[in-house]
Amino acid sequence: MQPHQAERLTKVLDDHGLEALVATREANVAYVTGFRGIEHTVFETPQLAVFSRRAVGLAVAAVEIASVVEERVDVDHLVCFDDFPAVYDDRPDADARRIREVVDARAASPADALAGLLEALSVRRGAVGLDESRLTPEAWHGIAARLGGVTLVPAAAHFRAARRVKSPWEIERLGLTLGLVEEALNEVVAKLEPGMTEREAAALYQSEVGKRGGAPMPATIATGKRGWIPRAAASERSLRAREAIRFDLGAGVDGYHASVARTA
Repeated sequence: MQPHQAERLTKVLDDHGLEALVATREANVAYVTGFRGIEHTVFETPQLAVFSRRAVGLAVAAVEIASVVEERVDVDHLVCFDDFPAVYDDRPDADARRIREVVDARAASPADALAGLLEALSVRRGAVGLDESRLTPEAWHGIAARLGGVTLVPAAAHFRAARRVKSPWEIERLGLTLGLVEEALNEVVAKLEPGMTEREAAALYQSEVGKRGGAPMPATIATGKRGWIPRAAASERSLRAREAIRFDLGAGVDGYHASVARTA
């Protein structure tokens, strides 16, 4: 976590009288810990990151513990939940030992894992901000019942407020991402020709983003009469001579996103 990010989150705690903030949304978990889990992205498996004035904790599904350890995610407390059928050998490897330790001590559920993290961070009473943006009402009530003496308050807006103000480093990342999107788009425009389909143009854009180290976002490339559709998915329609084509494209680098809208 960048110092600026810790300062922003600490200000939220102070301004709202909170003992901790709990992130559930992918972008908020990454803001607190730097970790982005494939399991969560693909299968919407819960993940929880806890920020307090004293330390930071992360709870993920057991299947993701190896990734957290190998990526050297910098958190003070790491826990996991759910069963994961895995066998690790007994080699004297620090990463393997760490993975076994965390998996062997796994919690039965995300709520139990969160309770363990808050205990480790000495948060036993008072108000805790819980990011509701990835929780069902049933999940919220289940966590509230498990935590007992802690009072939960919605915190999605608090995370938005903290993330809204960018540090010089974050502004630099946004600028780099914007430049990457523009470079990739310029390559697409240069290679357009009659007969190329919208999907072929979108695939070309995604390839150009990947070459530059970015992660492409879904692309709107609409040709001719489809240009009026605000968020059109790329289709098999072919570009014809002397007709307009509309782009609404974006990409991310290190979790920072930029987009460009253009016609050609």
